[in-house]
Amino acid sequence: MVRGRLPGCEGRSGPTGRPLGRPEEFLRREAAERRARQRRALIQSVKEDVVGYGSSQHPTIPAEVKAEALQEIERKLSALSHIDELPRRELVQIAEGIRDRLFRPVLEAQETARQRAQAEQDEARQRARADEEARRRAKIEEEAARQQAEAAAQERAEAKQRLVERGMFFADRELRADPDLDPGERGDIRTWVQSVLKEELSGAESNEEVNDLVNDLLDEAFDEDNDREEDEEEADDLDEGEQDADDD
Repeated sequence: MVRGRLPGCEGRSGPTGRPLGRPEEFLRREAAERRARQRRALIQSVKEDVVGYGSSQHPTIPAEVKAEALQEIERKLSALSHIDELPRRELVQIAEGIRDRLFRPVLEAQETARQRAQAEQDEARQRARADEEARRRAKIEEEAARQQAEAAAQERAEAKQRLVERGMFFADRELRADPDLDPGERGDIRTWVQSVLKEELSGAESNEEVNDLVNDLLDEAFDEDNDREEDEEEADDLDEGEQDADDD
């Protein structure tokens, strides 16, 4: 026996306000909505795994690039008519391809900037090390030059002192050989010769040059003494002549 419609069922609406229609249509509608929800959940799950929604995944990628990748993945996967029949791994690979295509230029630019910054830091460290090494070498060279200059000055001073002592030895010998000099005159000449030697000698002279200088000094000193003695003798003679004239 074929069951007929119950009176009053035609045009009745369900809880959503839509006509209830036939049970087959309701079941198909429910199945379609369930598949749509599953598709939507699947797409969201793939997007979460591949791109993520927080900053923990791909922290160096700007938010706008992430948003673009999520939108592209959404469009691509939503366009697949049999997405629920494809293996999840295949959907992930499709999403990863979209993600990599958008992320790669950003990551490459960031890597280039990182390498450039690293190279600049390495170069700066190398310059700093080179500058430090140059300062260290300059300090060593400066200290070596100072020590060398001090040693040379000390050597010249010692050489000069030896030449002064030699000159004074020669002068003393010549002064002792003159019996006409009294001790006072000998001491004055000696002091004068010594002061001249200390002033004029540099330490680079030869022994012969020192001897010649001492001889010149002694000759000059003896000439002055002789001139002084002659002046004194002339003064004495003059005094005696004046005294004789007064006696007459």
